Amino acid sequence: MLLYGVRALTTALNTANDLLTVTGGATRSCFLTECDAEGAGTSSTYAEIVFQRVTTAGITPTAFVSVPINQAGAASSFTAATGWSTQPVVTANTQVHSFGINVNGQRYFWRAQNIYDCIPIQGGANAAAQLSIRPTVTGSSNASMRLRVCEV
Repeated sequence: MLLYGVRALTTALNTANDLLTVTGGATRSCFLTECDAEGAGTSSTYAEIVFQRVTTAGITPTAFVSVPINQAGAASSFTAATGWSTQPVVTANTQVHSFGINVNGQRYFWRAQNIYDCIPIQGGANAAAQLSIRPTVTGSSNASMRLRVCEV
């Protein structure tokens, strides 16, 4: 089991764009085990961030390199993206986790307490292997996020 850190830099929230997308590797699955998010706006605005399954894969990602927690660890087979030329498509009722946050500096922290709390991301490098993380509101708000992903 290999642990990796993934982060989304301070990003403007937009309901049409993923804050972050995690795509399982071609032959390996992974689990989302931790999420640490913080509002980075200048006014008090409520935002909800949702983790959703993807129905149509995104095209041409702006990949973000995941960092092995153990410095001797191998590079991950999963990918994390902070942007797309064509965003992944999500549909209603595909949420697997959500949280509310005040984008004026409020912090949200979640950690799986055991394996049953983890959010699985299957291998396959296709739409079924993507987890979309995006807000439900658009505005002048910003947020940043850090994830811990376990690859198996």
